[in-house]
This record gives sequence, structure tokens and C-alpha cells, in this order.
Amino acid sequence: KQFIADLAPKVLERIMNADREDFMTLAGTLDESLARKEIQFWTKDDDLEARIAALGWAGDVKHTDGDYLYLVHTNIAGQKTDLVMKDDVHHATKILPDGSGIVTLTVSRTHGGRKDALFSGVRNVDYLRVYVPKGSVLVEARGFSAPDPKLFKLGDPEDREDAALAEQERATKIDRDSGTRVSEEAGKTVFGNWVQTDPGETSIITLVYQLPPGAITVTRAAEGGLASLYGKLSGDDRDRINYSLLVQKQAGANPTSFTSSVDLPRGFYPTWQEPERREDERGRWSSATTVDRDVFFGTVAESQ
Repeated sequence: KQFIADLAPKVLERIMNADREDFMTLAGTLDESLARKEIQFWTKDDDLEARIAALGWAGDVKHTDGDYLYLVHTNIAGQKTDLVMKDDVHHATKILPDGSGIVTLTVSRTHGGRKDALFSGVRNVDYLRVYVPKGSVLVEARGFSAPDPKLFKLGDPEDREDAALAEQERATKIDRDSGTRVSEEAGKTVFGNWVQTDPGETSIITLVYQLPPGAITVTRAAEGGLASLYGKLSGDDRDRINYSLLVQKQAGANPTSFTSSVDLPRGFYPTWQEPERREDERGRWSSATTVDRDVFFGTVAESQ
């Protein structure tokens, strides 16, 4: 950490002595770093903090009425292996005719380090938390691998209990088959479990969960009466599905390869998509991107 203390004055000195052209370059770099969440701000001033949050610079968990995903990796005794980890994420949503949705989330985590290399040549031990819409129900979890329990130290019986942590622990449920912890935090449901990856290896974990009611909006066409007649005359006589997904990037994390696919009910066809999706051989509508900042996906589909 002494390196930071030595470096900071030199950086500030160069900034203060920069000319106008350098400041423009610096402003562009700062703007890009804020968007990619490589830099964040925090202040005790509530009003200023609210403005920072509104600009997306505070690192807070975002609110959305639709679908949501936030992958949070925590390196536990894995040295500097996060620098050489690469994630490939596939988020597949199957929308049922009643408007409910089942998500299959697959995370392929590849360790690009070389065994015994300084800092990066050891096992990456990652506690992964997956934040999803509040009320989501875990259906299945597989591919996780917990460290040996002997590696964990037991707490001192004389230690004072933290009330907030104790309450959260009491509310946490454990999936019997996978050991996945299911809790709530920041207005989201959180699935937490261990992923261990050795140098040169790839870990593949899968979560299947049901979205809560309301995460997908279904609008039914009016039946009978003047409303139905008006719908036919105006061309607005079709059932409509609105699906959106907000993917939030973890601050400081490497960019992630990300694919979002939507499997619509039979008889529905997309009328608007952002970004553009392509239909695959199974009839799913997919879009691939790199998550190096928060990303939004939107789909509107109508019955044919």
C-alpha cells in the first residue's frame, strides 16, 4: 500500500501542471472510467451523494421493475487471480403463456493463469453472489464447490453478536442439495455459493430460478364490447409481453462476455428489441455483448 502513498502526490502534481489538451484527454478517461465503474465516489453529504447516485457513480444496487442481474465475486485467499479470470455468462429467460418466467443462468469461469506463477498461479477461491429480483425462487443450483470446512476458523464464544448480521443469518435459507444460501439484501434476492477454479481450468455453474410475479408484464387484448371493437379498428387487438433485463457490472471487475436470450410463448413475435436480437434454431431470441458497464435489454412481443 506504500506504493499508492508514493504515487498519489506524483499523479496530483502532473494533473495540476497539465495544459488544456491534457485536461480534455483526462476528462475523457475519467468519464470512461466512471462508466466502466473503475472509479466511484462517496460522500457524507446526503444531497451530494444523491446526485452522485443519480449519475451512476455511487456503486449502489439499482432498482428496476423488470428482470435484474448482478454478479458479485469475492476473492477469498485467492491471491491476485482475479486479474486472470474470464467469465462467459449466458442468461436465458423462458416466458410462459401466463406471463411467468424461468431463468437459466450459466456462468463459465476460466482461470487463465499458469500454475505456480507469482500471484496468479494458485486456485481462485470465489464466493459468488447473484442478485436477482426480490421474490425469485431457486429451482436448481449445480456446479458449485465449497472449500474444506477445516480451513475456516471458528468464532470465539465470548465475541459479542452483531444484531444486524444475526438477523440476516436467521432469515437466510440453505438449499439442501447444493448448499446455496438464499437471502435478501438491498431489495433483491441473493443466491450465494462457492466457485473454485484451478489454473488452466474452467468452472461451470448453473442456477435455475423462477422470476417473481410482475417481473414480466403481460397486457391482454380486450374481449367483447366497444373496447374490443376499438382494438380491432386501431390494430391494437393483440396480447403484448414486455420484458426487460438490467445487468449491473461489479465495480473493478473484468469485462464479461454476456448473452441474453428470450424464449417467447408460442404465437408471440418480437415487435421491438433493444439491442437487436437474432432468432436461433430453437426459436429463441438472443443478443451477445460485453458487459463493461451497466447494460439494459428490452423486448416487446405481440401475439400474431
